[in-house]
This record gives sequence, C-alpha cells and structure tokens, in this order.
Amino acid sequence: MTDVVVAFSMYFPASEFVLAKEQRSERNWKDVRYIAAAGDGFTTVVSLCITDSQMGVEHSGTSSELGVFHLADGKCVRLIAHDTVDTDVLRVVNAQRAKMLEFAQANRLDVPADTFGYFLGHRPDGVRNLIGVKWPFASPTQSVGGN
Repeated sequence: MTDVVVAFSMYFPASEFVLAKEQRSERNWKDVRYIAAAGDGFTTVVSLCITDSQMGVEHSGTSSELGVFHLADGKCVRLIAHDTVDTDVLRVVNAQRAKMLEFAQANRLDVPADTFGYFLGHRPDGVRNLIGVKWPFASPTQSVGGN
C-alpha cells in the first residue's frame, strides 16, 4: 500500500469566508479557481499531501485536486480540497477571535473591521495547520481602540 503524508492543512470554516461572490469583480478574479464553502456541520480543508507520482486519487463529490507538482524522487505533492466534519474547528476559531479582541482592547488598538488573523497549530497526529479568523465585528463602523 502506498503511503500518503499530509504535510499541511488549511481550514476554512464557512463562517470565516470573507468575500461574497458579489464582491469579486470578474476582471480581477477571472483566473481564480473557486471552492464552494462546506455545508452546515462541515469545514472546507485544503491539504498539501505527498504521495508516489504513480498513485491514483479518487475524489468524492466534496473533494477535488487543485494541483499536482512532481518531485525528482518519484514522489509528488498534491493540493487537495475536501470537506471534513467540523468537530473542533469552530471552537478554535471562536477562542482565537476572543484572544484577538482581548489583545486589541488591552492595547487600545483601532482595528479595521476587515482585519483577518492567521493562527498556526498542529493536530495530535502532528499535521501542521493554519486557520484564518476574521475580526470579531461585523460592522465596519465599530472599532476597539479610540477615544
């Protein structure tokens, strides 16, 4: 059996998607490949996997291969988007968002509403990951610092 090494994963909970389709101008976004947001109870994950070059990959309706990069040693790197059950991701997002807010308030920072933070972590199996978290306020008129 061929081994697959998941080297890195990026998690995209639907709650953290920043740009709606209406916000993307066709001219500036014409060569962008879109990945649909995961449904309720799921998170979209993009994983960087190392496999044998000859390995075939089957995809379900919720996964797709975004790219394959061949390495010199008969291996390749595959970038695969897939959905996963959202067991803990939203808890982590909410905890990080609370830390962002606490830090900004403690330091009297004026943070724009469209601010996005990225947090590195790793799963118990050692796979490293990145989770993006948007700023806590939905209204662009609200800020933390100020008068």
